[in-house]
Amino acid sequence: LTASPAAEALGLAVKVQEGLREVDFGWGEGRTIQEMADEDPEAVRRFREDADSGAFPGSEPVARAAARATASLRDLADRHQ
Repeated sequence: LTASPAAEALGLAVKVQEGLREVDFGWGEGRTIQEMADEDPEAVRRFREDADSGAFPGSEPVARAAARATASLRDLADRHQ
């Protein structure tokens, strides 16, 4: 986990907030734009034009990821007021 080194140094436990996990890019996961464009330039063009309607196969649409993260941040804020 990204927070592990800081938490360890501070003597804190890491609490995973599922809503703040990374976006799953499906077909594009772990690949560069160039690698994807070499294989399927049309898919990259669609994604660049509209990341939601042109989302890569098997990926989480950007609007869904944003809504998930926003809800998670609101929940955290509500719990810590």
